[in-house]
Amino acid sequence: ARKIVGAEMQIITYEEFLPEILGNNYAPSLRRESGGYEGYDRNVSPGVANEFSTASYRFGHTMLSPFLKLSRPDMSTEDQEISLAQAFFTPETIRSNPEYVDYLITGITRQYAQRIDGMLVDDVRNFLFGNVQMALDLASLNIQRGRDHGLPYYNGMRAAYGLPTVSTFAEIVDGARHPSLAADLTMVYGHPSNMDAWVGGLVEKHVNGGHVGELVATVMQDQFTRLRDGDEFFFLNDGDLQDNRLLDDIIRLDDVRLKDVIVDNTSARSDEIRNNVFRIN
Repeated sequence: ARKIVGAEMQIITYEEFLPEILGNNYAPSLRRESGGYEGYDRNVSPGVANEFSTASYRFGHTMLSPFLKLSRPDMSTEDQEISLAQAFFTPETIRSNPEYVDYLITGITRQYAQRIDGMLVDDVRNFLFGNVQMALDLASLNIQRGRDHGLPYYNGMRAAYGLPTVSTFAEIVDGARHPSLAADLTMVYGHPSNMDAWVGGLVEKHVNGGHVGELVATVMQDQFTRLRDGDEFFFLNDGDLQDNRLLDDIIRLDDVRLKDVIVDNTSARSDEIRNNVFRIN
């Protein structure tokens, strides 16, 4: 059972999540169909890079919406919303309404995420944990964390990952979407070499078909390649999991998607959940 659950998590991550985030140029090498996996390599370190955990993989903070949607799987009643700012550390909401677990999970599959960029909703800026009298600013925490961890600044991290450095903010930002952003960053940092890596990773133009910029995509591609190749127990390297004769009566791993996990563990029926839960359209 542990092997199967681990394999499901890996398949969903590499076959569904990463292709949506990384796009056409960075994700294909991570998918099974690419043939890029050659088995376990003892010379590859699967350790989590400081650049990944402290900066690049925190792009999800910009995807948060100011509310959580509660949606019945059968849509028999109108959706409800819970303010994100008031949702922190409130387990009594679930304890008194256990059906909300299903409603929250279903609601997430029907709720648009915010665009990945340099913007965060006020609920995690001015009101992070505000309902427990300790309001914090998540953006400030992320910036300070990078400095505390000794991360290189933006150009330094680009160079460390084999990317060319840049001289102006206009080279990296999406000027059509945010006309004043380059000027705003110049006013704050002066030069891209002075910019915090977390900020720089968020404000970059998105890569082809993806939802993150070049630096974040490069760091993620490196990290998830090493997590795969340096893991002796990765599902593609496990003979038991690759022997369909052993698993056919239990599960078809080749066909597993996050939708299946949701349907198996909530009251939602298969026809009530999208095949690709990472997309609404």
